[in-house]
Amino acid sequence: MGLKGLSMLNTPVCRYLALLVLSLTLAMGPTAATHAPQLVVARGGTPAGTLRTGAYYYPWYGANGRHWRDGYLRRTLTTPQRPVLGEYDSRNPQTIARHFQWAQQYGINTFITSWSGVGSYEDGTLHDHLLTSPAIGSTTVAIFYESLALLPRSNGLVDFNDGRTGQKLVSDADYLARRYFANPHYQRVGGRPVLYFYVTRTWRGNYVQAIANLRSTIKQRYGYDLFLVGDEVDPDSDVTPQRIRLFDAITPYTMYSGLQRQGWPDDTRWLANLRQRYDAFKRVADQYGVVFIPNATPGFNDRGVRLAANHYALPREVSRTSRAGTDTLFTRMLDLDVAYLDPKLRAVNVTSFNEWHEDTQLEPVGPAVASSRPTSYTQGYTYPSDGLRPLELLRAWRARNGG
Repeated sequence: MGLKGLSMLNTPVCRYLALLVLSLTLAMGPTAATHAPQLVVARGGTPAGTLRTGAYYYPWYGANGRHWRDGYLRRTLTTPQRPVLGEYDSRNPQTIARHFQWAQQYGINTFITSWSGVGSYEDGTLHDHLLTSPAIGSTTVAIFYESLALLPRSNGLVDFNDGRTGQKLVSDADYLARRYFANPHYQRVGGRPVLYFYVTRTWRGNYVQAIANLRSTIKQRYGYDLFLVGDEVDPDSDVTPQRIRLFDAITPYTMYSGLQRQGWPDDTRWLANLRQRYDAFKRVADQYGVVFIPNATPGFNDRGVRLAANHYALPREVSRTSRAGTDTLFTRMLDLDVAYLDPKLRAVNVTSFNEWHEDTQLEPVGPAVASSRPTSYTQGYTYPSDGLRPLELLRAWRARNGG
């Protein structure tokens, strides 16, 4: 969840013949990793220039309302709107099969899957249910490491001056290497297992040494050269070159901000501000040979799960004149992202496939009447039942852009 820990706040990559792919060779110095991109031939790789789409995926829903009972906007509407599959159990084989079918039909290559620790519900769901599903096909998964929930914090920030933090990071990565990285359905770039981290922009202290230890330990113990993706790109945070250069790629989980202004995106210049922030982060990424992965989201509204926080909604349309249900924000973000696709790894991520709490989901909503009430939740914006439209928009965008 985009703001969950801040209080305001994954074909084998394609099982084709040997193909040209990106490989970033890292040489960790005492203070930083240096990146030397090169094209290599690797089994199970992705051809350079192929468009890849990842979607953040949440395997945390369960029987007896697990996670659903926490609340979500669509349930609060005067005419409730629920997932077309109902309030499902993430471990249900039919639900998992349908998710993989949608991914393959509409162009999602990877589920970037939320992971909340050793033995967690999400860990069991991913390992024992998603990865074993006969429907997984060409879809890959990658771990989305929930760093705010997993690592020691001080004043809301992850503190790597605390020796326990680096130890916990390596211990968790060791578990992931043993349990996931050899799986043929785990995402790789140039043969390297991909590991996403949530809100690395909150990392403070001696994270340089911590990431060096992480890389060297997993390499020494298992032979894996990790491809690390940091959640660095943010609407408000400082651009921090000394941290950005440690990763193989950087991306935003979301460009929604706790400082979100009220109003339509066109009126608040939301997309113009997004472009400025992309430019600032991409300049640094390019300087260090770090891949930049842009993001798109259909909108944001967390009032169904944290009404008291009183965050302004980010509507799914860009202006008052946009017809409700056209998802113009998602379309505009995708079109803007084209200019930021890295030529070595043409990847874009979507937030999210099924994060219903913050209403960022692409997963289809069941048929229901459009609603703008109660206004305490909708803030006056109209929410139609989107059905398959967001997924259809993603597929059409990929077709226009070589996907």
